[in-house]
Amino acid sequence: MRSLLVLMLAGCWSTHTPIMKQARDLESAGQLAEAEQAWGRAMRDEVTLSEWRRSRDHLCAVMLERMTPEVAALRADAFTYDQAAALHRQLRQCPETAPLDAEVIALEEQLAERSLAEADRLEQAGDRYAAILAAHPHMVHLRAEHPRWAWFEGLLEARRAEIQARLDATPAGAPVTRAALAEVLRRSGGAVQAPTPAEAAAPALAVKLAGATVTADPACAALALPETLDGAGEGYRFTLHVSGCTDSTSVSQETIPYTETLYRTEVQAVTRSQTTRTTTITPTYNVNCYTSINAGGQVCTTVGYYNDIDVEEVTETWEEEVEVQVPYEVERTRQGLFGVRAVGARLAVETTSADGARSSSGAVSQRGRGPEQSEGTSRDAVLATAPASAGLQKAAREQALSDARDLAAKAAAALRLDALVRAGADRSDPVAAREALLAAWTAGHRLSATEAAFVAEALIVPPDALADWEALPRLDAVAPASVEAELPVFQLPKVNNTVSKGYPPVLATIGFAHHTGAELAGQPTRTAAGLYLGGAYNIGWVTGGNRGFGVHLSPSFALIYQKRTSEDYVFPPNAEGFPNEEEQTNAAGYHLNLGAMVGYRARRAGLFVGASPQLTGHLIGFYNARSVLIPPTARLELRVIERYPILIDGWWGDVRTLSQGLDAPGARGAQIWFPLVQYGYLYGRVDTSDLRTQFKGLASYDDIDAGQQPLRSVVIGLSTGF
Repeated sequence: MRSLLVLMLAGCWSTHTPIMKQARDLESAGQLAEAEQAWGRAMRDEVTLSEWRRSRDHLCAVMLERMTPEVAALRADAFTYDQAAALHRQLRQCPETAPLDAEVIALEEQLAERSLAEADRLEQAGDRYAAILAAHPHMVHLRAEHPRWAWFEGLLEARRAEIQARLDATPAGAPVTRAALAEVLRRSGGAVQAPTPAEAAAPALAVKLAGATVTADPACAALALPETLDGAGEGYRFTLHVSGCTDSTSVSQETIPYTETLYRTEVQAVTRSQTTRTTTITPTYNVNCYTSINAGGQVCTTVGYYNDIDVEEVTETWEEEVEVQVPYEVERTRQGLFGVRAVGARLAVETTSADGARSSSGAVSQRGRGPEQSEGTSRDAVLATAPASAGLQKAAREQALSDARDLAAKAAAALRLDALVRAGADRSDPVAAREALLAAWTAGHRLSATEAAFVAEALIVPPDALADWEALPRLDAVAPASVEAELPVFQLPKVNNTVSKGYPPVLATIGFAHHTGAELAGQPTRTAAGLYLGGAYNIGWVTGGNRGFGVHLSPSFALIYQKRTSEDYVFPPNAEGFPNEEEQTNAAGYHLNLGAMVGYRARRAGLFVGASPQLTGHLIGFYNARSVLIPPTARLELRVIERYPILIDGWWGDVRTLSQGLDAPGARGAQIWFPLVQYGYLYGRVDTSDLRTQFKGLASYDDIDAGQQPLRSVVIGLSTGF
């Protein structure tokens, strides 16, 4: 027992959590990388602000010690941008490592300067755009105040002016070219309002179907196809020929799942009951008595009577076993036969226009199934259930006409694309040729090397840029890279509210309670022991969040269920002859409290004073006590370790009887919550309350009011904080 107490106290008064202890041990052992990770875990734990700051100081000290030789060993000729980013993310977590981060920045800028030599060469060669593309990935590694940024902005400004001049010189009759130049200008940081190349090319790519002629083989007469299809009146015409029509029936055998309900016999216990009513009639006689001289004494005569009727019902219950039918379901399968009708046809579409002609083909199929037939049904009978062909023929006709339009529209789009590519090959009108090629390019045409060079020259971009337009760098948002570390920030704890508020907002308690009633003359002192269930709430507000002057409310409740441990009541012989009730062996009680206090809470301690209205009631056999008391109350909070406060409440007297002195009736007691680290709190309470008490006198029907008598209680238990 003594060793257990020492262990508990050692845990309660520890000045750090287990994670912090592990980190400290790793740091002492020189395992800097592991210690740094452990201090990081400690900062993410449920810690107080002071513990978090202490962990952060250790983390930064360890990082500085670990990273100093690592940064000193870096070589400029072997340095990479990935190394710089990784080092920035680490070193920017702590102000203490800022000098090391400055060394990394210097190495990073030296690498960028060396890498910009190719951009300088391209600029001197007169290829401004190539110089911009070569410099772009390296500029982000230079600080904003670096002189190279002024040089790069000059290149961009000259580039934008060149594109704008080309855009102004492009005629309005070349909308796709103008839209492409506007997109290049936007990607270079210029401000321009213009449609996208795809939007500008949409009119050139649009196709219309002028109408169609429909023919069909004689075997397809059942489809009832129209001879012509209406269209836009101009554009691409197409012909539809339908052949290979089929209309067949067949028998399909399929596996059908279904659920069958079965019943099984089970023996179940059934409760039966029978109520018997017994009537008892007790006569009561009225007697008239008088004194007679002749009779020499008192003479009594019966003058009447009445009956007391008592009806008693006795219900007898018993159990017996009976057999019942219980339903259950079974998943089964069966083989079903279906009559199936299938209607199909082949489509041949020929699309023509001035752009050329293109053939395409397709097929339609419609299938219907009749109702399920059981196994054993003849084949002819099953076939007779197949759906009629009229509905399927209609669906096949609608599908054929719809599919034919789709095939013709795709063929027309391909023909239009081919026509644009051919128009682009005719360089007699360069503006029109470029418009045609750009429109075809927006529709997915892959430009040849010759075509790409012809178009790129007008857009002032390299020919290979048109192969992957989206890969063009966005020069409109070039800025120094910001490699921000995930700075450690204290997060207000949410799980353990004790850390953030200085006390647990909710305390739930389970324990053992012993109650002792008042000593009553001639009777055993009432005592009981048993289960204690309680809940306490801590609601507070102070001027500094959780430090300063403020108000504290502590409502609480308790429910007690016990067994009486004292001897039974002893009644004297009953002269009237009525039997006494048997005293109950159970005991129960309740306690409601609403504490309201004002005071001051500091980092290590807090003191609040006020009053606690209490409603207490307890029943121990024939002993019944209850009252409302309002004792003055005080709370002392001790925080040797902030996350594990010691809470002590004390109360004495009743504010309504303070003028009568300290011995006046009221409540006197104290309670304490002593922390057991992560295991909760050890709870203890002692209390003496002067309650209005009733007990039995000479018989169980003789209630005596004894006024305010003391009820003493002792509680010990375990509490959990939320």
